[in-house]
Amino acid sequence: TALAKDLVVGTQFSEAEPVRDGQLVRFKVTQGEESYPLAIQTRRVRQLLGEVMHLPGEQAADGILTVKGDPYGSTDSLQQLMGKEVRIRQSDCGQLRLHIGDEVTFYCILIGDNPPMLEGKVAELRSTNRTPSTLMGCVSMEIPRALEPAKIRAHALPDRIVLAGIPEDMDKDEIRHIFSEFDGQEVIVTHDDADCDRFGFASVSFPGVTH
Repeated sequence: TALAKDLVVGTQFSEAEPVRDGQLVRFKVTQGEESYPLAIQTRRVRQLLGEVMHLPGEQAADGILTVKGDPYGSTDSLQQLMGKEVRIRQSDCGQLRLHIGDEVTFYCILIGDNPPMLEGKVAELRSTNRTPSTLMGCVSMEIPRALEPAKIRAHALPDRIVLAGIPEDMDKDEIRHIFSEFDGQEVIVTHDDADCDRFGFASVSFPGVTH
């Protein structure tokens, strides 16, 4: 129904309720003055909170979330969605590897007509009961530097990120600054003098997302 679609997609903006930091919006782009792009029909996307019931696979297998509310503890206007199953794909989780029981934030779209299905998008980890040694995801990063960028491999754990390929002249302070926006705390850096490439390893601890 039109009401259900509005609940899933979001609500119109109002002056009385400003956008929160990190909140998702949906809009169309048209040509504005002097041919600059202009956002129109902007809508606030209602973020939801869900629990992972079934894991998405690397290929075609879908995962399943169940709706528990929203990240701010509100269930207003969500009665139609509470407890509903939502399909989630690995491509909508980025590099994050989900575990059964994880709490994630996400938003929904309706797909299909006969019958319509709920599909989750942009899933982000909210909380987990995983052990500290559980791998949560792997990424490659390119850090801008004065002479040339540093290409670093990173493995994410529940309470820290482990970095490989640290240049010899990259110290704790530089690494701490890189992750300061994410509340990075203790930084440990090690370099192996026997490594002819003279690249090292580092770890940065965080408050974590565990309960």
